Amino acid sequence: MKSSIYLFSLLITLIGCTNPDDKTSAKKDLQRKDLTKTQKYFSDQLKKIETSTTYLIYDIDRLKISLLKDANEKHPSEDLTPSIKPFRYDLGKLKNPNNQEAANHIFIAKDENNPSKSATRLFDDLRIYRRVLMSIAASTENHPIILEEFNDYNSDEELQKLVEKDLTSKNIPSQKDKQLLIRLYKTISWPDYKTDNGKKEHWMVYSFQDWDITIAFSTLTSLQTEILTARALALDILKSDIPGRK
Repeated sequence: MKSSIYLFSLLITLIGCTNPDDKTSAKKDLQRKDLTKTQKYFSDQLKKIETSTTYLIYDIDRLKISLLKDANEKHPSEDLTPSIKPFRYDLGKLKNPNNQEAANHIFIAKDENNPSKSATRLFDDLRIYRRVLMSIAASTENHPIILEEFNDYNSDEELQKLVEKDLTSKNIPSQKDKQLLIRLYKTISWPDYKTDNGKKEHWMVYSFQDWDITIAFSTLTSLQTEILTARALALDILKSDIPGRK
């Protein structure tokens, strides 16, 4: 009798396990878990983009303040709050807009042929930022991608071919817009060296040596603009991958 009750209970259990309603419920639970996991993935990637952009903009703002301070110009407090919006400054109010010493002090090493520690750190940060954005933009939740670093090229056309070849070799997911990824890569790329009149110089030296404070400050602002443009592109690429957004 006990065995009959046991078998009957087992039968009921088995029937319950194969109940269509229970199967549907289990499927929905699994879908909810997958959705939660996907939502977390996209939320994490968005945060990475915003955080890395904010602190790079902030670091460049601090360099701008150092530039003004070195030139004995009026400047904001160095205790800036990190923000994704670069601080504004009216260059028309500079006492000595032709000052070249400040840019050399901040960006050029004592031997005058290499970037200073501050300039090198900024250049390294730009490289890291590109790596972060390209990894996020080129990857999907289940298909991480790390692209090659291209720092030695002579033209945008050459860089485009290098990136295009790399994207093809990495089997980028079909839903990704390769041209948009190439555009993003080019937006936040600067060559290690520039050649001018036969003279090869590090990009930071080429960009800041012997330039007056107005041009140096404007160059930093242009960098921030390119960073924000890259951020917008990366966000567009990432958001286009979110289920239900297309």
